[in-house]
Amino acid sequence: MSTAPETLLKMHPLDAVRTMITDQIKTPLKSSYLKVETPVSLGGVSTSVNVSLDKSRAPVSLWDRIDPVTFTYDRLDLSTFTSGLSLAVAAELPSTPSVLMNNLFYKCGIKNGSSDFVTASYTTLGKATVFASPDSWRWVGEIDCSIIQLGLEIAGRVLVNYLTFSWTSDFTSANVKNQIATHLNLMNANSLADAITANMFTVNALSENGPQDAGDNTSAVLTFNGSPYVGSLTIYYGRRSWPLTFKHPIVMSGPAVTLTPELATQISTQMGCTITAADIQSESVPSGAVGDTETFPIIFAASSLAFVGAILVKYTRTS
Repeated sequence: MSTAPETLLKMHPLDAVRTMITDQIKTPLKSSYLKVETPVSLGGVSTSVNVSLDKSRAPVSLWDRIDPVTFTYDRLDLSTFTSGLSLAVAAELPSTPSVLMNNLFYKCGIKNGSSDFVTASYTTLGKATVFASPDSWRWVGEIDCSIIQLGLEIAGRVLVNYLTFSWTSDFTSANVKNQIATHLNLMNANSLADAITANMFTVNALSENGPQDAGDNTSAVLTFNGSPYVGSLTIYYGRRSWPLTFKHPIVMSGPAVTLTPELATQISTQMGCTITAADIQSESVPSGAVGDTETFPIIFAASSLAFVGAILVKYTRTS
């Protein structure tokens, strides 16, 4: 019984040719005993190879079992064979035809040989024409691929993931992603293929990582979008907090307010930084008459990139 085509495709091309030949000869001859010469085109996909017994591999008792013979078979046309496949191939530059074809056929389990494709070097993304080598045992013809950026696993590229930020005027929720990118680049300069920018990732799964006054009080998961990095990475950094206000509340005053985010501007002024309404978890403010003073916490939203915990305030209603 002949070997199934899908099985042949998962073999090295030369082993596949040997197997096809073995299907037509009798035991105890084996494919590994055969010496297969360079293929010769007979036009189109039709191909011939000269085959003889490799006496360095075959037992002496088999040396007279096969005379040199010409074996004819059909190679595969690259364009026809790949007509149903996406030819957008992810690869890291510079790349070669062998790399592109190995990446293209990886999920199919198809193997290529070192002499299957004409040598070339691709240094830019976009169109790349791959030519089958005249010496290929499997392929003929050519195809046009499109090289797209290979997604690089971020986890193996970042060696330092504890970040130390300064709580300057630039430390705001709107700017934390930029600061994360900057610090990752500075501390992992030797292991990153490309500089990280804020638009390459989203920040998810923010959680407290210890006492609020610790420099690494926050853990967060960065999920990369594939340009060029893929995968997720956990980082640790310090969000700003004011636990001491629960001993010494912040004194504020103003008109009647209903919800705590309405106090974002006042609390920013008091704390000397930029706190937006989105940074504050929406909670009802205790109601009181004009002149009354109420003590209550302003709790930071769990999604706030810059702030954590709560600030205790004494608020006097003035109108």
